[in-house]
Amino acid sequence: MFDEVIEAILLDAEKRDAYDETVRYLEMLMKKGREYYRIDDMTKPVLIYKGDDICHNVLTVFAEQFGAALEQEGKNVIYFDMGKEPIESVTRYVNQHFCAIIGVQSYMFSIKLKDETEYLHQYIYGPKFNFIFDHPIWLKNHLQHHLDLFCVLTHDSDYVNFVHKYFKMDAVLFPPAGIEIPGIEEKKYDLTFVGTYNDYRSQLPVIHQMNRSMRFFANHLLLLMRKNASLSAEEAFNRTVEEQGVILTQEEYLNLFYEMRRVFYCVIHYYREKILRIIINGDIKIDLFGDSWKESAFYSHPNVRCHPDITVEESITVWKRSKLSLNIMSWHKAGFTERMANIMLAGAVLVTDDSTYLRGRYDENDMLIFKLDQCEKLPQRIAELLADDEKQRCIAQNGKKKTRCAHTWGKRAQEFLELLNNR
Repeated sequence: MFDEVIEAILLDAEKRDAYDETVRYLEMLMKKGREYYRIDDMTKPVLIYKGDDICHNVLTVFAEQFGAALEQEGKNVIYFDMGKEPIESVTRYVNQHFCAIIGVQSYMFSIKLKDETEYLHQYIYGPKFNFIFDHPIWLKNHLQHHLDLFCVLTHDSDYVNFVHKYFKMDAVLFPPAGIEIPGIEEKKYDLTFVGTYNDYRSQLPVIHQMNRSMRFFANHLLLLMRKNASLSAEEAFNRTVEEQGVILTQEEYLNLFYEMRRVFYCVIHYYREKILRIIINGDIKIDLFGDSWKESAFYSHPNVRCHPDITVEESITVWKRSKLSLNIMSWHKAGFTERMANIMLAGAVLVTDDSTYLRGRYDENDMLIFKLDQCEKLPQRIAELLADDEKQRCIAQNGKKKTRCAHTWGKRAQEFLELLNNR
């Protein structure tokens, strides 16, 4: 039937005065060149890597929620489960084409072949995307592969700029979405926080063991970030480089930034502890969820109730039962996280430290926003809101309405397919 089909296509093209253009498309089809595969790949499955058990399986939940949303948009989605299959099994996809290959903070794209010079994903074809939810410096060793058609999806616009500048990669602002579970729950908690406790003091010996010049740099950076909580990690690092008079090549810059990641970790958890201490010492009762809180100084405090670890699904139920719920950013100064989306979709009032992402998207009518360096009044603001049921209800409704429009996985799937079509 081939000749008859081609003749029919050309006859139709001639009638539409598009003969030459059609011949060019047919030639590309016959040659199976790059343009052919750009069109053909869009009909192929989406491959998603899942199975990472970090943070109580939250990355796997992201992968499955995103995959389900893509299926709702008509895409065929297949998964490679890193938790159930040996990694070498991924070689079955070699020389196959996909509509997209998606990792969720995944190391899969940095896997090399046995020759240690080429990457496996040079031979698994299709545009590649890696969601990242930490500062890109934490994934330094996994973002230096420079694969073709590779893009970082991140929740923070500062991280987009960092990836562009220092890793020379494509990056797109693409925050994770939230999950909404139907049904109404009784509000049994005034204020909740679902998260982990890490003692920032445990990182200080690591810093003190650095060589002399590195230790001076780290101490300067630590003091600067502690006193200037509005600075992003890269702003604080750049100021320290300038004030210390350090001259760095781009490679040396990335290497030193990577060495300072423990400082960033230390500051994140210093402020997490500080905020919680201010809240409970301000006579606000809070329910903390996670086994790690047993190791904290808050465990026996009269204003604290500690609960065991919970799953992602259970955390959503906790937020549905909360009047207010706390979010403390992991120093994402221009970001938006799934915790924020989930809290608002659950119908609780989000209490969060500030982010430039919120500008023009959310305001004080949608959530309670505080600044890390002005948190002394936070207990009073929380108490006032807890005492005003009507204001609570309005803020929760406003936040939920906006989040339903902008931060569901269905919305993300539509945005992703638009991104694919425009590549």
